[in-house]
Amino acid sequence: MANKNFYLKNFILFLTIFLLFFSFSCKKSKPGDDRRVTPLEKPLTKVSEKYGIKFEDYLIPETISIPAGQFMMGSDQEEEIPKEEQPRHNVTLKAFEIGRLEVTNAQYADFVKATGYENPKWQETNSERVSNMPAMAISWEDAQVYCKWLSDITQKTYRLPTEAEWEYAAGGAQSVKFSWGNPWDPTQANVAGEKKAIIQSASYPANAFGLYDMTGNIWEWCEDFFDAEFYKNSPAENPVKSSEESVSRVQRGGAWNSGEKYARISFRSRNGQSVRSETTGFRVVLAP
Repeated sequence: MANKNFYLKNFILFLTIFLLFFSFSCKKSKPGDDRRVTPLEKPLTKVSEKYGIKFEDYLIPETISIPAGQFMMGSDQEEEIPKEEQPRHNVTLKAFEIGRLEVTNAQYADFVKATGYENPKWQETNSERVSNMPAMAISWEDAQVYCKWLSDITQKTYRLPTEAEWEYAAGGAQSVKFSWGNPWDPTQANVAGEKKAIIQSASYPANAFGLYDMTGNIWEWCEDFFDAEFYKNSPAENPVKSSEESVSRVQRGGAWNSGEKYARISFRSRNGQSVRSETTGFRVVLAP
């Protein structure tokens, strides 16, 4: 009888260990964890050697159409995941167009020349930068002035992307963690400090929509005020945090010195709307 109990206990122990190992193995090899996105096959538009579209005497951003759709925004509850990325929730967006690149120095320079707008920090940093690098040291307020100017000269409506639009376009539509897919791979973007500086736009492959640098190189402003609790009561359709309960605005995408945690497309950063940081720029949205 004692031997029978001994064998029974060992069998149960073996079965428990086997089930745990099997469960862990299945979780690790879950289909989709190592997916890579396939970039849209479309060459970048250039005017001479500069990226962008020629409009009258100005170089303006090229935009890509993003179709209407649904996606799960935010992150599941896991260790190391900030609470402001939760709960993960379903969002529906109408169609919009978004810049294939962040606004470049060449594009921003045309705005400054046309308007006489003063941004000493950009002028200081731009002096040693090439035309096709993203314009940096741009505050949220600076970006708003640029969008208004662009809207005025084109008679169209340009603005910053909402948080939801940005995340959807960056990779949320494909349910991936980074613009290139799910595995962390610093060779796919200017991240992790390997290049030690901001580099020329479109130096790495585009994402599934044909957008460049949605991960890394430079942080990007969004339209929204930052609210750590917003996901708990966010509207299901075209959400945007527009009330002035916060003093900060949202930034997305990470920069050249961002590690894995901060480069995820679901990571929500923020800064004061008048701050001109040398790791922050912006891309535009052309509203329908």
